[in-house]
Amino acid sequence: MSFQFAFVLPTTRCLAHCEFCFYETGHSERVEARDYIPRLGPALEALQEEGLQQVIITGGEPLLAPLFPDLLELLSQHVVHVLLLTHGELLDEEKLELLERQGVDDITISAVGPEEQLRQTIHRIMFHSRYVPTLLTCLNRSNLDDVPRLLEFSSRRNLPHLFTPAYIPQEAGCFDRLSLHRVPEREWRELIDRLQGWAEATQSLFYLAMIRDFYRGMPVHPGFCPMGTQGLVVDADGTVYPCFHRHDLRAGNLIADPWPQIRDRLEQVGPGLIGAPCFGEHCLSMFAGVQE
Repeated sequence: MSFQFAFVLPTTRCLAHCEFCFYETGHSERVEARDYIPRLGPALEALQEEGLQQVIITGGEPLLAPLFPDLLELLSQHVVHVLLLTHGELLDEEKLELLERQGVDDITISAVGPEEQLRQTIHRIMFHSRYVPTLLTCLNRSNLDDVPRLLEFSSRRNLPHLFTPAYIPQEAGCFDRLSLHRVPEREWRELIDRLQGWAEATQSLFYLAMIRDFYRGMPVHPGFCPMGTQGLVVDADGTVYPCFHRHDLRAGNLIADPWPQIRDRLEQVGPGLIGAPCFGEHCLSMFAGVQE
């Protein structure tokens, strides 16, 4: 088992409060951020020796975290690809300079909300840094009509664009209004048609078909999940999990437990995810870019 990527959350706080967010719907519980940076260093060194290639900084909104600069400083000392996932509105010139100075490689920003706000965010990033940001749109019933406009927006600026379905638990108050399970068949056909060109251009035809078939009630199952064997998660309180959605498989906490002990626990629980036995709607976004 060789971990190739790690999701690191410096905070679960966010300013956006998107209704479809895991934290807003109650699918995941927000935890209080703790300073695990001193204990993360040795873990990264050990993981690099095993083949770690990428660290993905996510949240919450990472830029809200007091320990965010320290996290970047730590990562700059390790030869790994660093990807920042952010809502984007806090990326001013000073923060963009910090990202460049500390060697952050790529930025993915949420393409949600008013177009003018998105335009201003893209303008700041592209005119005040070297970054060409990737846009990320979480599809839900309220924004399906925006897909052509968003595609035109990213295409006109030659920006990479990802589309992922928003997972909304049935017990969430916004389920009937936002869940893709409530989209009529005619609107589904229109959405797939709209995304067909994007999928062809980005080699995402398998991913798009996977989404289409899942919401049509077909027996979609990928057979393999990279979480637990290729990827892991460090939560904002320092807890390490093999997957975002399997908190029952807690491997330990960086602050309280030595890394070798956590690593041994990951070795025990991680292989259980290989066949994707717990695959469901909440996992679909993890397969963006996966080719058959």
